[in-house]
Amino acid sequence: MAEIVVDGYRVTTEQRDQAGGYRILVDGAPVPMTLTRTETIIGNISTSTRQTEPPRAVDWLPDTAWPDSARISLHPDRTVDVSYSEETGYVYNTAVWRWVRILLTFNPAYTHVDVSWNHTADVST
Repeated sequence: MAEIVVDGYRVTTEQRDQAGGYRILVDGAPVPMTLTRTETIIGNISTSTRQTEPPRAVDWLPDTAWPDSARISLHPDRTVDVSYSEETGYVYNTAVWRWVRILLTFNPAYTHVDVSWNHTADVST
């Protein structure tokens, strides 16, 4: 993952060697993280979002860090918005488009980050 500079702080990730996972670093040091996970399903009639994991402190985030192809944007409220597509699947006559959006919201001192992780699937036909 490329380094991101936010308000003069260098934000990167560190991949864990065993058991998978990664964590957020600010200026090379890990910061405490709170993770919340949600899932959004886009259908023909409606869109629904539900919380799949309530907020909890974590040492490591699941999976691997976002790919180099991720779209990254910075918001003025110390939030980094990361989104990327996942593999598309097919069910009967419907393509299932999947993507991930991760919001990293830092406290003013950049000593803690709230991670909001949303998995989205578009199953509309």
